[in-house]
Amino acid sequence: MDQPVYVGPMQITFGEGDVMFRFADPLSMTLEIPPSFEEQVREVVEEYQSSFEGHVLYMDLGNLPAISSRQLGMILTVREVLKSVGTLQLTNVSGSVRHLLKITGTERFFDAIK
Repeated sequence: MDQPVYVGPMQITFGEGDVMFRFADPLSMTLEIPPSFEEQVREVVEEYQSSFEGHVLYMDLGNLPAISSRQLGMILTVREVLKSVGTLQLTNVSGSVRHLLKITGTERFFDAIK
């Protein structure tokens, strides 16, 4: 698939052997996670299930020098939905984001943090 798929503020791109999630514009986050966000992610996973199966699932945090509670909530929501097709690995994690994951205890929810 050449074109990215958008779910709320998330952009999903499908590569050869991997699926990459990232915040399309991390500075334009709304104040709350939309109630429909989890359902929208589930719909994308169902619609593109063959693109997820057998692929490495990444969340690229390279454009997040810091992370808000809303962004962390969205990452955890994506992780929960993806449990049915694989595990989510975090990539390009800044020092401050890594620190927040550590002090909140959420680092244990991810297979790899790079």
